[in-house]
Amino acid sequence: MALQSVPSNPVTADSALAQQISELGEWFHNIDLQGIQTAPNHFLGDFPNIKWRHISPAIPQDLSGATVLDVGCNGGFYSLQMKQRGASRVLGIDICDRYLEQARLAARTLGLEIELEKCSIYEVDRIAGQFDYVLFMGVFYHLRYPLYALDKLVTKVAGRMVFQTMLRGSDEVKEWEPDYDFWRTGPPPRRCCARPGWRSSRIRRTRPGSAAPMPAPARDSTCTPWSWKVACES
Repeated sequence: MALQSVPSNPVTADSALAQQISELGEWFHNIDLQGIQTAPNHFLGDFPNIKWRHISPAIPQDLSGATVLDVGCNGGFYSLQMKQRGASRVLGIDICDRYLEQARLAARTLGLEIELEKCSIYEVDRIAGQFDYVLFMGVFYHLRYPLYALDKLVTKVAGRMVFQTMLRGSDEVKEWEPDYDFWRTGPPPRRCCARPGWRSSRIRRTRPGSAAPMPAPARDSTCTPWSWKVACES
């Protein structure tokens, strides 16, 4: 569904609008604002519309009365789409002031009323109430504490969460045994990490609760607390 400008919205001269778009820096969302593309040379093509075309059919065309929370709203593409489908309330949150200003400009230009707030996903539980639709796309893999964030976000879902993330690595499907003997340690860690999809692996000795490596223990230092950690890089 292409975003259409609302006729009742005051029409800004193309040159003035283009200047406003440019002043807000590089856009990650390519949005059609009265015939002007905000990110015409996006390295992913017509993004995020190219992704939205796959998601759009799963969302009702008529969202009359629905409430929407758009997490990591960026320039506002998804928030605007949901508002155009009739959602009564759309709240977009992001931690980037520039993205929020871009979304405000897009909403004003298209004559659509959406709420925009600077808010971290780790603080999402302070937002009052729940939402019929929670959009959580393109955020999960950026987070330092993704599961902690997800635990907080699910408390805001009254209906449906649209959750999109990415996986990178081997497309091999590993067959696992239904159970493993407690004393069976399996293959050496380095060999486990050498499976397709891992770029490198290393083994280091650390003190519990510390990321700093320790020197190799002496033969009689069995009482020294230490553990082996395996780090795999994709």
